[in-house]
Amino acid sequence: MWRKVLFGLALWFSAAQAAAEGLKVIVRNDSGEALPYAYLYVGRKAVAVTDSLGVGTIPSAKLAAGDTVGVSYVGAKPQRAVYDAAMQQRGVWNVALVETIRHSLTSEEVTVYPDLADFFNRSLKRVPVIYYRHTLCGRFSVTDRPYTVTGTVSATQTHRRQYYYYPEKEIATQDDTTGMGSEQFDKLLHMGLVQPVSAVSTVNAAGRRARYSYLGREDSCRVFRVAYPKISYFRHAYSMQFIVWIGADDRLIRRVQSHIVNLDDETWWTRSDIGYTRSPLRRFGRPETLTVTRIDVQWPNGGVTLTDPRVFEIGDAPGEAESQNR
Repeated sequence: MWRKVLFGLALWFSAAQAAAEGLKVIVRNDSGEALPYAYLYVGRKAVAVTDSLGVGTIPSAKLAAGDTVGVSYVGAKPQRAVYDAAMQQRGVWNVALVETIRHSLTSEEVTVYPDLADFFNRSLKRVPVIYYRHTLCGRFSVTDRPYTVTGTVSATQTHRRQYYYYPEKEIATQDDTTGMGSEQFDKLLHMGLVQPVSAVSTVNAAGRRARYSYLGREDSCRVFRVAYPKISYFRHAYSMQFIVWIGADDRLIRRVQSHIVNLDDETWWTRSDIGYTRSPLRRFGRPETLTVTRIDVQWPNGGVTLTDPRVFEIGDAPGEAESQNR
């Protein structure tokens, strides 16, 4: 009898201790494999990251009954649930995410490239996004909730440095910018236009500190997951995940999906999905570069998209009327 009582007390104390520590989240894919470095959310805030075994804890101080908890992992469908009394009592949430990008490996690639970092480096030709003088045109949508502004942009790069990006812009809006404010609008549009440079630069700089997974082939591309569990930048700590499509024939980056969270500021995160192609501007002995085929960048309060982008030599871009009529 006493053994049963003691056993029951042990279970109760174990559950109470788990509840006091927070919610333990175990993240797997639909095949039962651990998903390391997944992001754990309360509402729209990223509050924790899973470890290399796909296990993380949402601290109890960040939880309240009725909160929506969620798990996000680049290349997988996010999952959400309500933190109710039953979940609080269990103290554990087992999550199975459906990976939207998962393909079969070929035996040849597994055998020849057991070192995934080496396989990634052999597969990738490190080519930057176009950084010399040019003009980028396209149709944009900028959202800063509850406001959205759409229109066309003709943005000119006048400096030979990647991060001095598009200081000159000609913009034709189809919506009133009063609610968002012109300064905020310009800042957000700029953030969207520099994201392709950031993504490719980070992927190109990937080294032994990154964690690699190979997902297989899709549309004549090799597809990799590249993760940085924790990286410091300008006095902040970030966790970064990328899905990278690399052309199997030319070894150029064709697409990058990213998900980045600020580990020091749970309200800050960004997701992006950007397409790339070889830049047609390569006259006068210029080096090979990439340009974008689409931009889709999201953050907690909104985001930026750019569709139908085209690059031109400075002075060769179409006029505003032609851009509006395309």
